[in-house]
Amino acid sequence: MQVIQQSINVKSVLDEAKLPLVKWVGSTPLISKSLRDRNFHMREELDTDVPLSKLLGLVWNPNSGMITFGSLQKKKPYTKRELCSLLASIYDPLGLLSPAVLELKLLMQRTWKDAIKWDDMLDEGCQHQSIRMRRLCRDT
Repeated sequence: MQVIQQSINVKSVLDEAKLPLVKWVGSTPLISKSLRDRNFHMREELDTDVPLSKLLGLVWNPNSGMITFGSLQKKKPYTKRELCSLLASIYDPLGLLSPAVLELKLLMQRTWKDAIKWDDMLDEGCQHQSIRMRRLCRDT
């Protein structure tokens, strides 16, 4: 399988550089078994019903291939303060959410231009835009 060969190549290069990777996770049981048979240091499976792993601090489900952004599970930002809090809580080291984050930052900029106070409700247009961007982030 190509994924096994790529994994072997990556492991070889990183081992040579004295940067050994541990807690490997396969996206299928067959891949996990193949890697384990080749002496890869696999992650211990504590609960097979919830096959979640951390990838650069983000929650990754190897079965579905989905990365979850926990900060987007918070309540909807209806005030300037809540919008600012949402923006500050987004951790996206891979840049997957960059387009939506940019829209939210532009929305935040608009609140400053419109002199909206910290605990004032956002107008209906801003609320809809922030909800739409959160959905986009969640569904990405």
